[in-house]
Amino acid sequence: MTGDADVRRFYDGCRALSKSSWDENFTATRVNQFIREGFNLRPTSTNDQVANAVQVYPNPASEYINIKNVEDAIELKIIDMNGNEMIRLSTIEIDAPIHLQNLRPGAYFLEYQMEEGKVGVVKFIKF
Repeated sequence: MTGDADVRRFYDGCRALSKSSWDENFTATRVNQFIREGFNLRPTSTNDQVANAVQVYPNPASEYINIKNVEDAIELKIIDMNGNEMIRLSTIEIDAPIHLQNLRPGAYFLEYQMEEGKVGVVKFIKF
C-alpha cells in the first residue's frame, strides 16, 4: 500500500513537471524517470483486476491517447493535477482516440466509472 509520503512526493513531482518549461525540463530521460519513480502508485479502484485491465496508450502521448479494456465504462474523465476536469466522455465517444491538443504538457489522470459502479484511475503524461 502506498503511504501518504509517497502520494505527496508523486503529487509534488507532477506539479513541478506541469509548471516547468518544456524545453528545459521535459526531456525523454526526465519523463522516463518521472514515470518510473512517480507512476508506481497502485490504481485507485475497489477491484484491482478491473483497474489493472484498463490501459492508456501511447503513454506518454502528444496528440491523442487510446484506451483499451473500457467496454463496460459508462463515463471517462481526464483530470489535471489540480483536480480540474479537463475532458468528459460518454460511452459513445470512448472507442475513438481522445485528442489532447487542448491540454498543456504535464501529468493527468484518466478516471473511469464502470457499469457496476467501480471507479479506477490511470495516470498518463501529455508532452
